[in-house]
Amino acid sequence: LPEDLAPSTGSLAIRAGCPYCLLVDKYGVNNTYSSNSSEVSFKCLSHGLFSYNVELDARHFLFNCQLFNLVLDLFYEDRPYNWIEICGSDYAGFWQEQFLWRFLSKPAIIVYTPLISDWSGSKVSKSLYLQKNAYDYLIKAKQEYLLNFDVLEREGKDLTVLWKEIELWVDEPYRLFRGYSLHYLHLLFGRQKILLGAIHTQSCEPETE
Repeated sequence: LPEDLAPSTGSLAIRAGCPYCLLVDKYGVNNTYSSNSSEVSFKCLSHGLFSYNVELDARHFLFNCQLFNLVLDLFYEDRPYNWIEICGSDYAGFWQEQFLWRFLSKPAIIVYTPLISDWSGSKVSKSLYLQKNAYDYLIKAKQEYLLNFDVLEREGKDLTVLWKEIELWVDEPYRLFRGYSLHYLHLLFGRQKILLGAIHTQSCEPETE
């Protein structure tokens, strides 16, 4: 399994924060496992070894995306019903399905939602937690409501604007298989008509040279 999940390290990316400083070994390269696999020992570079029991301390364990999806799918594989996993489109691509098919006979159906990006094309949610002042320019432009739900409520923004856009995904699927920028959402809230390009415009006229 480690060779399939992480061929470069050959280790499972099982993580747990140090009980003193909360730092983690991101790739789990220093992890060791008890003979009956009931306990995992982790190594903090500052505070040394610490261990957690997989049953008693399950809340402390973290996995990388690939391992998390595999664990989740294994849990639901034998359930008498089907289920759908919804992921952001930054994880889109056949690699995830291809990986799950190696180990599962009944993997989940995966639906990828559109990604919301900033002006540079970066994923908004990731930029927010990596750098809290990443979008100060939006606050100065009085667009903080795009980042903060409390501000959105305080300014009385109508969330049905977003819901109406989502409803279009059924009749106009190209709206689902694309990304959305903060600027696009700002125009939606401003009730401005947005043209998505002539490529999507259905013409009733026959083509002529």
